[in-house]
Parts: sequence; C-alpha cells; structure tokens
Amino acid sequence: MLRLTTFGGLALNSDGVPMSGAAAQRSRLALLALLASAGTVGISRDKLLVYLWAESDTERARHALKQAVYSLRRDLGSDDAIVGTATLCLNASVVESDLRDFELAVARGDDAAAVAVYTGPFLDGVFLKDAPEFERWAADERARLAHHWSNAVERLATRSEAEGDWRAAISFRRQLAAAEPMSGRVTLALMRSLAESGDVAAALQHYRVHEMLVREELDAAPESDVSSLADAMRAGTWQRSVAVVRPSPPSVTAVATVVEGPTSPTREAPGTVVAPAARFRRWPVAIAALTLIVIVGTLLYARVPERTRSIARTMLTRGPGAITPGLYVVAPLENLTGDTTLNMFGDLAAETVIEALRRANVAVVSAKTASATKQIIDRMPSVVRPHERGLAVASEIGANTAVVGSYYKNGDTLRVTLQFIDMATRREGASFPPIEGVVKGTVGSIPLAERLGRATLARVAQAADTTAEGRTLALVPASSYEAYTYVTRAYGRFFQDPADTAGVFSLLGEALKIDPDYVAPLLVRAYILDVKRIWPAAEETVRKIRPHARSLNAVEHEWLELFESDLRGDPYGRLRAARRSMQLSPMSTEMALAVVLSALYVGRPEEALAALKTSDPNRGINLISPVYWQWRAEAEHEGEKYAAEEISAKSGMERFASATPSIQTMARVLATAGRTQALHDLLSAGLPTDSNPRAGKIELSLASAQELRHHGHAAAADSMLRALADEQRSTPVSASPMERNFQATVLYDLGRYAEAKVVLTALAQADPSDLAAKGRLGAIAVRTGDNTTAARIDSELAAVPQAYFIGEANTWRAHLAAAGGRIDDAVMLLRAAVKRGYRLMDIAPGTVHLDRDFVELSASPAYAELKRELARAAVP
Repeated sequence: MLRLTTFGGLALNSDGVPMSGAAAQRSRLALLALLASAGTVGISRDKLLVYLWAESDTERARHALKQAVYSLRRDLGSDDAIVGTATLCLNASVVESDLRDFELAVARGDDAAAVAVYTGPFLDGVFLKDAPEFERWAADERARLAHHWSNAVERLATRSEAEGDWRAAISFRRQLAAAEPMSGRVTLALMRSLAESGDVAAALQHYRVHEMLVREELDAAPESDVSSLADAMRAGTWQRSVAVVRPSPPSVTAVATVVEGPTSPTREAPGTVVAPAARFRRWPVAIAALTLIVIVGTLLYARVPERTRSIARTMLTRGPGAITPGLYVVAPLENLTGDTTLNMFGDLAAETVIEALRRANVAVVSAKTASATKQIIDRMPSVVRPHERGLAVASEIGANTAVVGSYYKNGDTLRVTLQFIDMATRREGASFPPIEGVVKGTVGSIPLAERLGRATLARVAQAADTTAEGRTLALVPASSYEAYTYVTRAYGRFFQDPADTAGVFSLLGEALKIDPDYVAPLLVRAYILDVKRIWPAAEETVRKIRPHARSLNAVEHEWLELFESDLRGDPYGRLRAARRSMQLSPMSTEMALAVVLSALYVGRPEEALAALKTSDPNRGINLISPVYWQWRAEAEHEGEKYAAEEISAKSGMERFASATPSIQTMARVLATAGRTQALHDLLSAGLPTDSNPRAGKIELSLASAQELRHHGHAAAADSMLRALADEQRSTPVSASPMERNFQATVLYDLGRYAEAKVVLTALAQADPSDLAAKGRLGAIAVRTGDNTTAARIDSELAAVPQAYFIGEANTWRAHLAAAGGRIDDAVMLLRAAVKRGYRLMDIAPGTVHLDRDFVELSASPAYAELKRELARAAVP
C-alpha cells in the first residue's frame, strides 16, 4: 500500500519502503501534498499551476503539470492514483496519507487518533525553489493543522485532569509547552497539572525555565498570572483544588524513613516522606537537567532574528492603542471549507465589502492595509501573537468596529457568515443571516462577494441611520482569482524589494493577460512608475487607466489624480489628492505617508508631522518598516527641529539598526551637529542592506559632507570630501553613471573643476539627455570664466523639449545663475521650476541647501520668500 507522509516532513512509502524515481522528486511530492490537502473536492489544474509553476510561462507550466501527472501515475503503478481532468484528486484507495487520517480524526472528534497521527509540523523543512505560492500555502496549512492539533491535545489534557490521570495530563501539557515554550497560558496549565499531581518542585522548575526564555528572548517578565502562581507555590500558600494521592512504587515506600537530626524531613506527597539526604542525592540530576534546558534555550534564542526580538519587545512594552470612533476594518474572512483552492475568497470578499462601504462614505480601512496588517500579525512571535486574527487586525489598526467572518461549504454552495464587533467593549453587535451562493470555479465566487458587500452596507447604513442602503452599488471586483492573486503578489513584492521592478511588472502583466480590462494592475504599475519617476511610461499607463475612470472607487480616483498631478507638474494638486485619499481611508499608513511626502514637496513640514500623528509607529506596517521614523525625521529637519529630529533618528536606529534609511537619517543628524568622529564611525560601517554598497556609501558620505558645510562645519566637510575623492581615484570608466556622477559632484564641491569636467564630459557624451551632467558642466564654465560655453549650455537647457524635464532644466539653469552670484535670477528660475513640478525638498536628494551652488542662495531673503509662497499656496 502507498502512503504519503506530510507531518514532520514529506515522503512517499510503498509498504514501508521509500519510493524512488519521479515519485520521490520534491516537486512531485509537493503535487501529491496539494492533492491530499484538497481531499475529495480536488483542485483545478489552473490552481496547481499557480502553486507550483507561477514563475514559468503558461504553456511551459501546463506541460510541466501534464508530465508530472503522467510520471506519478506510471511510478505509482496505477492510472487511478490521480483521477480527474480539469480538476484533479488523489485517490485515497490507492494512496493513503497521514493528512487525510488526521482530517478525518478531527472531523469525527477522535482527539487521540488525531494526536497520534500528528508527528510534527506539516511539511516541516520542505522548501520548493521558485514556488512562492506553494510556500505561502504550506505556511497557511501548517498553521491551520497545528491549531487543530493543539486544540486536540488541550482537550485530551483537560479530560485526563478530570479523570485524575495526572501522568497523562502532564504528558499532554508538556507537548503543548514544547510547541509554545513562551506561552503564559500553556505554562500556567502545565504548572498547575504538575502541582496538582503533587510535584510542586517540578512546577517551579518549569517556571524558572519559562521565565529565563521570556526574559532572554523577549526582554520581558512572565505574565502576572504565571508569576503569581509561582510566588504562591514558593510561599507555601498555594493549595490543591482536589485531593489527589500519588501512589509511590513499593520499593520506595518500603525503604522510606525519617532521618532524625537538625533538618526536618521534606514531605513530597501524602503518605510519602523523603529524607533530606535522599533529596540531596537528586540535586546533580536536577542541575544537569536544568543546565541542558538552559543550553537548548540559549541555542534557540540565538536563532531568533533580532528583528523578531525587537518586534516582540515593542509589543510587550507598548501601551494600548487609540480607537478611532466610527472607523471600520474588514478583516480577511477565514476559510473553514478545508478547500485550500478557496483561500483567496476571504481576501476578495473583504475587499468587496470595503469598497461597498467606501462608496457609501463610510470610514473604512483600505483592503491593502488590512491585509498587510494581517500578514504582520501572522509573522509576530507566537508568544505575543493574538489568536483571533480578525480582532487582532482591528486592534492593531485602532478601528472602532471590526467586521469579521468565515465561510464554509454547505453541499454545493458556499455559506458566508459575518459579525460586527465593538472593539471598545469586545461585544458582538449586528450579525447577518448566512449568505449562500453556488461556487463553480473561481469566477463563480464573485457574485457572492458582491451580495456580501451589499448586505454589509445595508447593516452599516441602518446602524448609522442614513439612506445609504438605497444606493445602487456598481462594484468592480476582479474577474478571476488568478488575476487578483497576481496583483496582490506584485504589490507585496514591491514593498519587500522595491528594486525588483522587472519582477513586479511581470506579475502585473500576467494579471492583464488574464483580464485586459482589470484596472488594479494598471494602478499599481502607475504607482511604481511615479515613485521611480519614469515619467513617459507613467503617462502611458495613466492613459490606459483613464477610460476606466467611472469604475474606479473613491480612493483610486484620488490616486489617479495624484499621478496626473505629478505628470503635469502640479505639486499642489498632488497634495490635495493625498489629503482626500487619507480622509477616505483613515489609519492607512500608505495614505498618511502620501500626505507627508506631498506636504514636504511644497515646504509644509508641520502638515507632514500632523499627518504622521495618525500613524502609530508601533503598529501595523510600521512594526517592520523604518519609513515612519525616516519621514518624521525628514519633516523635523525641514522644520529646523533638530533636537526632535535626533530623537526620531535614534528611535529608528533602535528598531531598524541595519536599515539604509535609519543610517542615512542618523548621518544627517550627526552632520548637522558637527559630530565628526561619530559620523566617521557610522560611515565606516557602510550600508549593509544597500543593493550597490559602494555607490550607497559614496552617496551617504557626499550628503553628509554637504550637510556639514551647510551647518557651518566647512573644514570638516572639505576634509571628508578630500578623503572621498582619494577613495574614488580608482573609479573605473565602466562604473555606473550614478557612481560617476557622485565622483564628479565630489570633485566639483572641492573646486577641482578640471577633474570634474573630464568625468562629466564622458557622462554627457554617453547620454545626451543627462541634464545633471550638462548643468554641472555649465556651472563649471561659469566658475572658470568660460562665458561662451556657459551661455551655450544655458540656451540648450532653456530649449529642452521633453515635457517631464522642464522643471529639472530650469533648476540647472538656476545652478548656473547661483554659481555666477546672480541670486535673484537663480530664485526666479527655481520659482519657474517649481511651477513645472520641481520639488525643493525630496527624500532622494535632500533639501536644496545641500548643493554647493545653493549654499548662499538658501540663506537669501528671496529664497526664504519662495518657500513661504509655496507653503501659503498649499493651505487647504
């Protein structure tokens, strides 16, 4: 008989002997695991392609699946091992599986059988190359099955305690404690079982181990209930809840004696007295056991990433989050069907409900924020991870009302239930009668999601006493799970690795192949192109979005307006769109940060700081990203609040010491204060997470030197620039244009114009559209008295035809004017540049005062007035 083992690993055996050939290949075994998990429902071929061959093109993936099924049927010796055509199933009469046995045991309530089958985490240690969806599925299944196992073990332990079988109860409790060694609830239960059995010493020993792990790994104290129980046991005030006699082995009872002397005997259990000498002889064993536990705990602690420890410490020490009145959050629905092919319905249904509420002007957190928060919660250490994910999402965000739900199969239909939870009281509010719909394939779920959105809106509208329930909703969900999955994967990949533009765009392209009219991939593409300032491609993408404008929701309309504002060089339009998007999606980190950047672009640091106050630095995406502290420090620096900036920079370094933004922010703080030794030490370490460490270090050093000069530390700035120039002597001509530009800027700032000119001339010849090289060559011409060349370059910059570069061209003309001491002309050109979209302050290059040409300009009354004009024009 063939048997697939999925708990504790992944293997296929025939009559107890491991299989060889195609059936033993990791990808083939992964396919069998997916089929085993799908049960009698089966899984579509399209879903299998997404799980196992998402990185391949469609034709190649289909061929790989066909070949895998053929090879498995051949090696398993039966064409009936895998049955079906469009939907495939694993024939349980041919291939048994421990997963199926476990699921059946759980379904019939046979806890003992379920625990016996579960020999370790699902697919433990199994990794499949180039299959991120399979990894994500395996992680979800691992968590779900572990939850079923822990519930079963808990019930067995409780039953054993009720029957007075403490040995069995302790055995079950120890299994739970091994799985969750830092859980206060689990530790408390095991301590009570040990103590109730009469072994108070063992209970206290387990407490000491638990206390050590919690303090070393989480830098926190055990939960109060656990420490209180331990204190009571030490003080001798704890009493058993029941009278239990623990029989001793006859040989021990027969030789038990009371040794008279200065030390009284120690009583272990009713009827059994052990002399102190006998207990003393046990100490070496106890010490050895405790030493082993400490060593194992230390090794486990060393394997926990610092980021995980930091998150855990923050969560354990932070105060309660604020609740925003009237704010709703819709958590992704929980899949209770047992059919993993329906996992994405929970996210799609939640997004549809959110869009329904938003169209009725209900304050609701965006689907992306809710989904991202759920993923963050799932990555939290188990000791601090909430069990109810829907309520945890609402609590993490600060919503007043949580909409939570689940879905399960009822014959051929999918049944969905929803519930409102008041987060202030944690009481259940309005509930819905189950909503049902026939689901045939992935597309069939969309009408059900639409009905769910309408039902939710009706309930919310009734509670708010509005007339919104009478509105007709034109919902625009994705046409298929596959397209929806590709977009969510692309969005997540961008935030994990912003440099992987090609990979992100490839995923978005797959979504558009499935549904060319699906707007979400275009919006995500436009967002990325806007962030990276690839203006021609951004405008082409926006042009494709415009015909779909009527189908966009309110937030998407504002983001489209934000893109178009950038394209037409309208920083004020950008800020207005960002403000409206934040109003439509309160507590959303992305929306708040859009306001922060937009406000800084027009010189409004106070508005940027006000927007940041709506984002909790200890919650949501800010738990794993340094952007909050980075942008807060940027705003404080721009507002000349240098003491506050230093506090923010230190907070960022505390939480994200190896993140590039944290290091850049701290370098600016040190340069501003002129702390050259500390700055040198920081720069020597470089940027460990930078994709181009050499270029990143040069850029950071250059920005630090320019910051030193602006804040009155000219000698230190020149010293740093000279050292940097010496380091760059070996820069090859084949180096990246970015690195060569940095080299030219260093030489220019040192006044070594002839050397800078050689580098810049090569850059301009290689790329005639490089306005930075052209502009810097013009400034060199001004400073060296070459008026003919300066005039020619100024004319060329004035005639730049590209629509997207007018602001940049005018800015470089301002450089030429400033280099020649014509401050008023430079300010006039900057004013014209700003009207065409140039940003006086931006995250990448820093503030305008960093450039040598603008040092005098930034201190002039004319420039100060320009900044005031910008700020006044952006007043709401």
